[in-house]
Amino acid sequence: MSPRASRPPPPAAPARRPRQAPAPPRRPGGGPEPVRRWAAICHPGLEAVVAEELTEAGLAAEPAAGHVAFRATASQGAALARSLRTPDRLLVELASGPTPSLDQLAALVRKADWRPFVHPQADLEVSVTSRASKVHFKESAGRRVEHAVAEALKGPRLPDQGARPRLTQRIQVRLDEDHATVSVDAGGELLHRRGWRTEGGSAPLRENLAASLIRLARWSGTEPLLDPFCGSGTIPIEAARFAAGRSPFLRRAFGCDEWPGLTRLPPGRSPPLGGPVHGSDRDPRALTRAVANAERAEVQVHWRQVDVADLEPPAAGGVIVTNPPWGLRLAPEAVASVYARFGHAVRTRFEGWRVVFLAPHPDLAARVHRDARLRARFTSGGVGVGVFEV
Repeated sequence: MSPRASRPPPPAAPARRPRQAPAPPRRPGGGPEPVRRWAAICHPGLEAVVAEELTEAGLAAEPAAGHVAFRATASQGAALARSLRTPDRLLVELASGPTPSLDQLAALVRKADWRPFVHPQADLEVSVTSRASKVHFKESAGRRVEHAVAEALKGPRLPDQGARPRLTQRIQVRLDEDHATVSVDAGGELLHRRGWRTEGGSAPLRENLAASLIRLARWSGTEPLLDPFCGSGTIPIEAARFAAGRSPFLRRAFGCDEWPGLTRLPPGRSPPLGGPVHGSDRDPRALTRAVANAERAEVQVHWRQVDVADLEPPAAGGVIVTNPPWGLRLAPEAVASVYARFGHAVRTRFEGWRVVFLAPHPDLAARVHRDARLRARFTSGGVGVGVFEV
């Protein structure tokens, strides 16, 4: 590859125009839904990526450590839970205030407006995190919160509260010194669980992290995209569903599906972009899993069994987005060899391509290209890993 200074500059970020936030939906009774505070939970280090996606949805995003705050109605937030690609969870805040004791925590919970979010007969799962709080026992706090929610829901039922719900409602309590924040999880289970991946291989990348890499690569959705270490196909499949203008989710349930009285907003769908997506791997078993996952995800990906050392570019230009093998199960010399062979292919055959990849150490990134620059850093599988770009 010619020196980096002689290469054409990377294209500008794709023109993802921010959408104007829709007017708050009106309740069945006629009044507008209240606007509430939400938190999009994410891997620390990827807050800017999540904030960008929320901004493009027409919302004012406020990044903070490990989450991005924004304001929306319950119906708007439920629609976002079904469409956002990068967060881990989406929480709607119901109560916040000083809670130096269990009694005060219970009182705070009882005052919250639970009826739009929790059916009186719903099963609850309470998760408590604590930092320097006088409420020392998280299990006791969880039980008190569950009882307080049940007390708050006593009384006449809303007209649209029908049969006992099937889904468990997840409640998140964050205790920070003498302050508590109590929220309901719109997704229920983690949002990286898209509903199409049942065969993940030995060390699969979470789907929302794959979506974050694609965003950091500034992929337009129209140029070719290649993952030369595709494994079970997570990155190519995420890219293909984005290029098709489709939701990242397929046949999975959300906690907000059974929120009482929720105004159902029509699902958003972007126009298809049609970028060709390619995935390759040297392991035929990995490719078998990738093909099966792609069939479940209802997308088309061009698969090829080939070692990265023998890989030829499928087009004159495009973007490589990949997660080379680097797990702790591999010997250091084996990992170094993988990055060296990947780097040789990039430098000798992929001129005109942008390259975005994961590496746990800068020295491994330098084996791909000496000019590789760090774009972001987060933790995956308990190991710090960087997103590098060439």
